[in-house]
Amino acid sequence: MQELAAIVGEELPLLHQSRSKRCFKRDPSCSTQLHRTGPTRAPAFAGGGSGGSIWCGFQRKGGNPVFQVLQWLGGGFYLLNKIFLSWSEHAKLRSDARRARQWRILSWIVYLAGLPPWVIIFVRKHNWIAAALEAGGAPAMTLGLVTAIRGTAKNPPRWLDRFALLCIPVGFAYSLYDFGELTAVSQWLEIALVLGFLVGTYLLARERASGYLWYVLMHVSCGWLMYRQGFPWLAAQQAASLIFIVDAYAVTRRKGES
Repeated sequence: MQELAAIVGEELPLLHQSRSKRCFKRDPSCSTQLHRTGPTRAPAFAGGGSGGSIWCGFQRKGGNPVFQVLQWLGGGFYLLNKIFLSWSEHAKLRSDARRARQWRILSWIVYLAGLPPWVIIFVRKHNWIAAALEAGGAPAMTLGLVTAIRGTAKNPPRWLDRFALLCIPVGFAYSLYDFGELTAVSQWLEIALVLGFLVGTYLLARERASGYLWYVLMHVSCGWLMYRQGFPWLAAQQAASLIFIVDAYAVTRRKGES
């Protein structure tokens, strides 16, 4: 990817810092915005985290209250997705297939519900790249919901499966292009975040436990990024989501050994 410039109140660097020259040409005010936000910007790509950019509206006073509500909604739904996935795996471990399926369905419903708030924010801020990357996870989320409703990961709708799979290399390549040269640790962290989000979502949609490992990459990258930028409480927030993901993966391992 909940998750690539930051939305900070009413200020938004339009593109990555590595593309700052191109940004200056497009928007004369962009240089001032970049100067004000400095190196402490967070990735606006929510990327399926527990609100990777949820801090943005509250970082400065006078932020748009509508954006603040959207950020809380998006971040809250994304966190619920991780919680419900964990509960689903625990239900499977207890051989409660009905409850496991219910939590699985709910996990994808709230994930999809958390997507529009982030896309609306990015589109409203004319951050088309972040909006496109965020929306790139929608096919895999939809595939996950369809799979959960059907109760089996076998023989998914071929067109949907291929479309979701195609979004991974396209989204990753788009991120690499937008960054240009990868010269900063923060850029590598954001690339890892995007890759973890896209690959992890697809694998979990196919009910493959390895998707949790990609989500670990996503949350560790985002948490490290928050910590490096001086937001330890945000790093703790990512750690909270990470706990549910690690728990879900551990349960799948225990079930496989039983």
